[in-house]
Amino acid sequence: MNVRTRRIGPIGTTTRLVAAAGLLYLALFDGTRFGLEWYDAVVGLAILPAAVLAFGLGARRYPSGSVRFTGSAGTTVNCLVLVALALNPYTGREAPLSSTEGR
Repeated sequence: MNVRTRRIGPIGTTTRLVAAAGLLYLALFDGTRFGLEWYDAVVGLAILPAAVLAFGLGARRYPSGSVRFTGSAGTTVNCLVLVALALNPYTGREAPLSSTEGR
């Protein structure tokens, strides 16, 4: 039996956890110009990963092959997602992460 093990070890795991905690502190509590709220962290750390996991588990039910967004249908879906993100005021040009206000 082939058993896969993680290769980053305890130091790599600790480093990732410290970096994640530091970034969350900066984003939520340091009063940065980003103005993130607690629900932004919930969306990014719980809701979006849950949606991706649900998609993966749903795709697993159909073992015909890998899920690939290539070809004309996949390209169309990807372009529509990019257009929707660009038109959304939160993720478009006025997004707090890309704004130059306050500098």
